[in-house]
This record gives sequence, structure tokens and C-alpha cells, in this order.
Amino acid sequence: MEEQNIEPPPAPVKDTATKKERNYVYSIRDWKEYLGESLLIVFSVLLALGVTEYINKQHEKEKTIELVKSISEELKHNKTAVLEI
Repeated sequence: MEEQNIEPPPAPVKDTATKKERNYVYSIRDWKEYLGESLLIVFSVLLALGVTEYINKQHEKEKTIELVKSISEELKHNKTAVLEI
């Protein structure tokens, strides 16, 4: 087992105004916890970017289809206009 050199917490400081002791809370964390949280943050950001890109591509496809239909209708209208003349 690894031995951790942990300093004992300092003695509680007495607040002279209210005469209450302040308690100190120290959380002991190692590099594995920091690495895990960092990876979770990176994964969350990448997931959000991926979902955003997917949604943007879907919107672009819809706009492209709408534009192609519009151009097709305009070409048909222009063709009938030319044939009428």
C-alpha cells in the first residue's frame, strides 16, 4: 500500500467575535480522480460538438433539398414561359 504523507489539519481557529470554532474540511484526492474528471469533461464537450455537427448537417441537407426543388420549379416555369412566347 502506498503511504500518503498527509499533514494534520491545523488547530481550529477561534473567532474572537462570536467565540465559535471554525472547522476545516480537507478532501484527499489523488491524480486518478483528477484524470477521471478531466476525461469526463473532455468526453462531454466532444459529445456536445458531435451532436451539434449532426444537427447542422441535417439542417443543411433540408435546405439543399428545398433549394433544388425551388430551382426545379423555377426551371419548369421558365420553360413554359419560353414555349408560350
